[in-house]
Amino acid sequence: MKLEDLLRAFEERHRSRFFGKYEGVVTDNKDPLEIGRLRAKVPAVLGEQVESGWALPCAPYGGGKDRGMLFVPEIGDSVWIEFAGGDPSRPIWAGVFWGAPASAGQADDLGEATGSEVPTADGAKAGPGKHVLRTKAGHRVFMDDDGELVVVANGNDKTEIRLTKSGEVVIKADKIKLGDGAAKAVILGDDFQQLFNSHTHPTGVGPSGPPAQPMQPAHLSKKTFTE
Repeated sequence: MKLEDLLRAFEERHRSRFFGKYEGVVTDNKDPLEIGRLRAKVPAVLGEQVESGWALPCAPYGGGKDRGMLFVPEIGDSVWIEFAGGDPSRPIWAGVFWGAPASAGQADDLGEATGSEVPTADGAKAGPGKHVLRTKAGHRVFMDDDGELVVVANGNDKTEIRLTKSGEVVIKADKIKLGDGAAKAVILGDDFQQLFNSHTHPTGVGPSGPPAQPMQPAHLSKKTFTE
């Protein structure tokens, strides 16, 4: 075959192929197969009105049974779209990007040592060593690689769990249940010790003395504390 024929055949084969990344906007993320696919509008390839087919996710890890990691973008989010072999009927969403003005260009401030925010230096931003996972509802996971703490808080800031570098687990909530069926109140150990050691009983000759065997600090937990 002549070189001209080879070039012509190559051109015909790639005439309708699209290689590289294209800007897209998510239009549907309710994947009927529940494998993280989404549909998007890709104006540079499909025009302004045409929606892509179901685009497979390009994940950094996984591919096998019961392993991997994936966060599916919301409708309206900006995504990078590619096409397997350049074929527009085989879309892939390869990642996301932040666009202005609808979305922020930087990660949220990690905050100061107040409320449910991570106590880092004033104005510290998420970045190397400081990571934030945040859902649309406001659930947050903060991870500080300095080992200072990990915080898990729900969207209304009423519950919080902290794991500190000193080995403490701190729980903040309106009500804490130790076990699904927990129904009995926890005794305030220090107050109970003082009350127990000082209590007396009325007798025929006056009040009794304190307990012969007083409660000792050793009877109190060294690991679990409450307010």
